[in-house]
Amino acid sequence: MDSVLLYDRECPLCRWVARLVARHDKHGMFVLAPLNSALGVGLCRAWGLNPDGLDTLVVIQNGRALLRGDAVLAVARGLGGSWRVLLLAGGLPKLWRDEAYRWVASRRHRFPSLD
Repeated sequence: MDSVLLYDRECPLCRWVARLVARHDKHGMFVLAPLNSALGVGLCRAWGLNPDGLDTLVVIQNGRALLRGDAVLAVARGLGGSWRVLLLAGGLPKLWRDEAYRWVASRRHRFPSLD
């Protein structure tokens, strides 16, 4: 296991992202786990995160817990291929990336079911 992607199982957008990652993860880079699963809760506690209060994807990778824009960049890097175009956002200041992520996250439960 190279990386763990924790996502909110109650969020339609987050579930869609998890399915997208599962479908395009050709090298098995990511283990997917809901934030409120035993694995998710355990990892969140180990990293000092509250799984009930998170509004972000979390990627545990290389001894680090990555949140918001950094998590998205880690997913794009891990998936490779055309997903790497998202790495262009890495050139933006972290504050901007995280604010854009927060804007989407604040509206994530408004997305229609993408299942």
